Amino acid sequence: PRPILTRHEMGWLDAIKTDAPEVSVDPAAPSAPSVSHSVTKVVVDTNAVVKGFRLERFADEAVTIPEVLHEIRDKQARHTLATLPFELKVQDPDP
Repeated sequence: PRPILTRHEMGWLDAIKTDAPEVSVDPAAPSAPSVSHSVTKVVVDTNAVVKGFRLERFADEAVTIPEVLHEIRDKQARHTLATLPFELKVQDPDP
């Protein structure tokens, strides 16, 4: 099990690996998948966006909190978010 990090301990490059769910498939089926896939996720903070880091170079998915989006004010940082090749998922931290 991975340690649980608090919001203050997480950095923008705290990438985690998540295993894809196991799929039951008949091995005799002609198109049966044989390899499991994992997804790399990154937790995004304001600093990463303001500095213009291309998040897709670090992960397949990205997640942030609403406060980070409220802190993004300059045009270049907003452009960085708008041109991501994937959706930036916004989640409220657990209470």
